[in-house]
Order: sequence, then structure tokens, then C-alpha cells
Amino acid sequence: GFNASNCNIASGATVANTYLQTVMQNKSGTAGASTNYVLSNDLGTDSTYYGEFGMNSSVFSASTPSDFFSINNAVYFSGHDGDVVVGSGNGFKYYFAWGTTGQSAHVINATGALGFSTNLGTTPANSGTTGYGNSGEILVSAGSASAPAWSGSLSLSGTLIAASTGKFGTTIGVGNATPAASGSGISFPATQSASTDVNTLDDYEKGNWIPTLSFNNASTGVTYGATYTGGTYTKIGNRVFISGYMSITSKGSSTGTARISNLPFTNSSGNRLFLGASLGQFAGITSTGQVALDMDPNTASLVFVQTTALGVGSFLTNTAFSDVNDIYFSAHYTT
Repeated sequence: GFNASNCNIASGATVANTYLQTVMQNKSGTAGASTNYVLSNDLGTDSTYYGEFGMNSSVFSASTPSDFFSINNAVYFSGHDGDVVVGSGNGFKYYFAWGTTGQSAHVINATGALGFSTNLGTTPANSGTTGYGNSGEILVSAGSASAPAWSGSLSLSGTLIAASTGKFGTTIGVGNATPAASGSGISFPATQSASTDVNTLDDYEKGNWIPTLSFNNASTGVTYGATYTGGTYTKIGNRVFISGYMSITSKGSSTGTARISNLPFTNSSGNRLFLGASLGQFAGITSTGQVALDMDPNTASLVFVQTTALGVGSFLTNTAFSDVNDIYFSAHYTT
């Protein structure tokens, strides 16, 4: 700290309403010219163990500077052969300013926290109190156009590569999807962004759906038990898993091939063989063989079929159904 008895050079004056200056000027406008204030210690020589505060001439470097200390007109503070410590030694803020207006500085406060584009208050205590973000936020660059800022989300235009394992405390969104506000997991976009890479999971969705009984794709007059008709689905990539139950109180007046319609996703064209379906408990269906479910390509319905003991298959129609039916089923297929 300041101790007058240890000063070998001291000067002072009282200058009201303006500033007191000590001026050093090197008026040489030549390459390599500068004005320097130099400090050294007991180990100091002409080229070691010193610190300097200086300003370069306007033509210090005739071409590209050899380093940042050689920029023309640069004001610099540097140390040689010793660490440089900059800051407040007794708990005050330290500012990095780049302009002359409010919020043109970054700050390190007394706790070591970093505030970006911090405020300029009416008093020192009221300045440098903003720009610290919230706990857990990350610093996001705004490029060269403006200052960086703390943010609750990470936005990248390139590829993020992690060299080690990582973890997320909440949801993350892929495919430009907005992360879900609840739970922890991966949020996919509402419309699948399909990938051709065989090792990429490009979709996940789960929800409820309402199965319907149809004959020749029509459901005229079909009624259901309000409490016990419904289904659930889960879609993982291009694979859909469904289950459902229909409590039918009237089969209506439509005729033709019987189907479970209104599936949550359409089967892909040519993927009829990529189907697994099963009927659980069912009542109100008359058949001449084993009853099963099939699926035509490029449809959103399951078809009722029957196979006799001799292996003869046929579609079930409206005539096989009574007005009261209870049907449990599940299936998985490719979209």
C-alpha cells in the first residue's frame, strides 16, 4: 500500500475541479519508438525482471506487428519474467471496458463472478450488478457483432463433439424441436426428420388414439361403449407399437371387409410383411377358422382374417360380427 516514508520520489498538488497530470511524451514518429514507464526489482537487468506501462508510436510497426505489444498507437501493460496480477486486492470490482456508455464493460465482482455488458449505476455500489446470468447457464458467443451473454440454452451451427461422457439435467431437443418443459429426456420434432443413416434414431412419439370398427372402410351407425374404447401407441424410429380395446354396442349398417381403422400412423407401401398383430380376448365374432389380423400396404387399418384347419384364408365381413363385441388387440408395424 501507499507509505509516504518509503517514497524516494513524491509530488503533489491541489487542482480544483479538474485533473492532476504527470505527462511523458516521446515525440519521435519513427518505427520502434515508444514511451515507457518501467519498474524492476532486485533481480532486474536491462532485459529481465521488469514490468512496463507504455504507448507505441503511430508507426511503431512498419508492417504486420510481430506481437500484440507492437501494434501502432497501442497502450500496453506487460510483465517480463514474473506473473502479472490485475484486479482489486480487497474485495472491489474489476471492469473491462470497451466504450464510454452504460453497459460497455464486463466485470468481475468481489466473489469472482463474471458479469457481461454490466450496468453503469449512479454510485460505485450500484454499478456492475447485472449481466451475471443464472446458476447453471452457459456463456454463448454472439460472434464479432456484439458481446457474449449467459444463456439457458446452447445453440450451435456446427457439430458438437464431446471427448468424454456428459449428462443433462433436463430435456434436450433435436431436429430444432423445443425441449419439453417437464421431465428429462429427448424431444423430437412433431414431424419426423427422417435419416438415411441406419444408426440414427430420428423419431420418438407416444400417445393415445381411438380405434374404430369399419366395414369396407365405412362405419355408418357404429356405436361404442364410451368408457372402454381407446388405445395407446409408441413410435420409435419407423416402428409403431399399438394396443387397443373396442367395446362395440352396435355394428351399424356398413357392409364389407371388417377392419380396425384410424391407426395413428399409415403403414408404408410394400411393408405388409413387416407386421406383427395379435387378438386378445374377443367376443361377438363368428368364424369358420382361426381369427387373426393382417394389414394392407399403405393403409392405417388392420384387416380381420380367418384361416381354416386346411389353411384356407379369407377376410371376415360384417356378417361375422354381432351388435355387441368386445375386442382386445395389439400390433406393431413399419411406417
